[in-house]
Amino acid sequence: MITTNYSILGKGSSHRDRIHEVEFYNYYSYKHKPINDFGKNFFDDWSKEEWNAFNTFMFRCVQVFLSKGLIKYRSINLDKKKILQSVGEAFFEFAEKIKLDKKYNKKDLYEFYLEKKNDFIVTSQKTFTNFLNDYANYKGYKMINTKSNRENFFMFAKPKSD
Repeated sequence: MITTNYSILGKGSSHRDRIHEVEFYNYYSYKHKPINDFGKNFFDDWSKEEWNAFNTFMFRCVQVFLSKGLIKYRSINLDKKKILQSVGEAFFEFAEKIKLDKKYNKKDLYEFYLEKKNDFIVTSQKTFTNFLNDYANYKGYKMINTKSNRENFFMFAKPKSD
């Protein structure tokens, strides 16, 4: 088990099969602590009854896990946090302006991006293309790649529903 304030980046089925992420809301901070809500510090100021209640809750959680396994839930911001961490805010904002069903020249769009954004994450045409793929996957778009006269083009399209 790992606790972190960052998303654990990875791709592919092997990564997905070995990870179960749980997203928490930032309710507590340096200004608002559990003592403000409960009048005591967690663990340090607990009575025997509070410890028993905590232990009972933990054992019930273990029982649920043993009987049902990991329970999937719908995250709220995790996917967006992951894509932002992966491609950076500058690229994400740029990609948000790419229109669906419009054909773009990859090289031209890459050069336009470099002119407009002072971005140290996008270091090559290949990185730019990988980020386009990552963004398309995040949005649920199909990325259609084509070639014409040695030029590479792409288009984002919504996948057809079955």
